[in-house]
Parts: sequence; structure tokens; C-alpha cells
Amino acid sequence: AKKELRILELKQENKSLAEGAIEKPPYKENLQQELATLEAELEKILKNSKAENIYEFMKEALDTSIENTKQLQQENAKLKEEVESVRLDCYGEALKNKKLQQENSKLKGELEKERMKGLARLEGWNKANKEIIKLRKEKEEWLKLINLDNAKN
Repeated sequence: AKKELRILELKQENKSLAEGAIEKPPYKENLQQELATLEAELEKILKNSKAENIYEFMKEALDTSIENTKQLQQENAKLKEEVESVRLDCYGEALKNKKLQQENSKLKGELEKERMKGLARLEGWNKANKEIIKLRKEKEEWLKLINLDNAKN
């Protein structure tokens, strides 16, 4: 803003000098030389102003880029923590699953043993029942024989 104000002042001064040169012909050469000097100075100020604006723009862009990079790094760190947490949770669940599978296998083995014991008992009872049926048949036959023998006597 200061530079723009200075530029306007120089332009006004140039204009005033130019008008004065028209009114006073003897000083025309001096005024034209001063006008050329002022125009050169003005051009120099404009170039510096543009360079400064470009510098400011680039500096702002760099600062913004740095800030964005910091934010992205922070977000990245948070995401890494979340991923690690999830990974650990998954690992914990995998261990639980493995333990449960081992326990399940153990219980299946015990169940199979108990089933085999139960089958063995059933076979034993079945055998015993067959023996009882056989003995009952023999008893009936003996009773029939005894009854026949008693009937003869």
C-alpha cells in the first residue's frame, strides 16, 4: 500500500512537472530528464513490487505447504496408531481363537472317550440282557420239565 501511494505521488509529480515544462519552455529539457529519471525509478519500484509480491506469494505457498505437511504427518501418525491397535486386537482375537480351538479339540476328544465308554456300557448291558433272556428261556424250559415231571408223579 505504501509503494502504491508512493507510485501515485510520483505519477502526480511527473504530471505536475510535465505541465510545468509545457508552461516554462526553458526548463523543458531539465524536466524531461527528471521525468525520465522518475519514470525509471517508478519502473524499478514496480519491478521490485512485483518481485516482492511473487516472493510473498511463494513464501505464503511454502508456509501453507509446510503446515499441510505437518497436519498430514500428524494424521499419518494417528492412522499408524489406529492400525497398530487394530493389528494388536486382531492378534489377540487370533490367540483367543487358537485357544478356543485347542479347548474345543480337547473337549471333542473327551466327548469321544465318553461316547466310547457309553457304547461299551451299552454293549455290556446288551450282552447282559441277552444272557438274561437266554437264562429266562432256560428257566422256563426247566420249569416246563419240572411241571411235566411233577405231572407224571
